[in-house]
Amino acid sequence: MQEQGEDRTAHGRCARRATAVSAPEMTGVLHAGRVAGRNALTLPTWFPAAKARAVLRLKGIPFALLSDARGAYAAVHVDELAIAPPERSLSGCATSLGPAVAETLPIDEAVRLMNRQATAYLPVVLGGAVLGVLSHAAVTAALEAAAYAPMAPSATFDPCQ
Repeated sequence: MQEQGEDRTAHGRCARRATAVSAPEMTGVLHAGRVAGRNALTLPTWFPAAKARAVLRLKGIPFALLSDARGAYAAVHVDELAIAPPERSLSGCATSLGPAVAETLPIDEAVRLMNRQATAYLPVVLGGAVLGVLSHAAVTAALEAAAYAPMAPSATFDPCQ
């Protein structure tokens, strides 16, 4: 087992890490890196589904990444491992990843990319290293949560007027 660190070319904006409150945080734009987080662990392709599920549950990580010399190419969710035959290898359970995206890519753009590429998973990268996996389900849930979140008053809002 090793932590993720595969090289990938990223779609989207240049990945930069801000040290203070950034403009996107002030405007409420959700980014791929915030939704995905560090939610993946690289496991060998031959690893059995039952053992992979146990490792992921123990670490509290929902995705296993599969990689080769060119980088991460597939992912499998812990729930998919629960319904797979215990002796099946991860390579037999995994779903191909779509193109890599930068951690700063807004999730509405990620949704469009997922729909255009017909993929359920996108690797989120920073500096060539895979940070996590962005799933269609996680993006949908984040967008729904953002739609129902109370909006902060603007700087010009005056409740007394």
